[in-house]
Amino acid sequence: LIACGLKPTIVTYGSLMTACERVGSVEAASNVFKRMRTQNDEEEEEEMQPNEIIYGAAISCCRKARQPDRAFLLLRRMIKDGLFPNAATFNTVILAHTEGKKTKPRSSHTYLSPHEIPKTCSCFIVRFNILPPIFLLHGI
Repeated sequence: LIACGLKPTIVTYGSLMTACERVGSVEAASNVFKRMRTQNDEEEEEEMQPNEIIYGAAISCCRKARQPDRAFLLLRRMIKDGLFPNAATFNTVILAHTEGKKTKPRSSHTYLSPHEIPKTCSCFIVRFNILPPIFLLHGI
């Protein structure tokens, strides 16, 4: 793409990240983030930053690769970058932790202090969307 003189867009990076998620390649997902930063450094135009879709696919990729701690770090980074995770993103992090480790299920609230959760997030939805499947999964 770049060799042909074409400039990747946010949609290009979103498609690449979705492909990484589908195969569970955390290394390739990391390369997508690096490439976005490299493109930003090389160009003087408006910077392209990862959006909620790109972060969501990367977090899902970590879940598929059974790397729950990395999924959580991406969630934190996403919030730090001023983006607003939705219920699906929180649920993916919670599922990553329940599937990736053989421990008691925990919610994102265990790891995020209240000031870290954006005020626009509906954490009520997060808790009640994920808890029943976790209980079933663990025979509770």
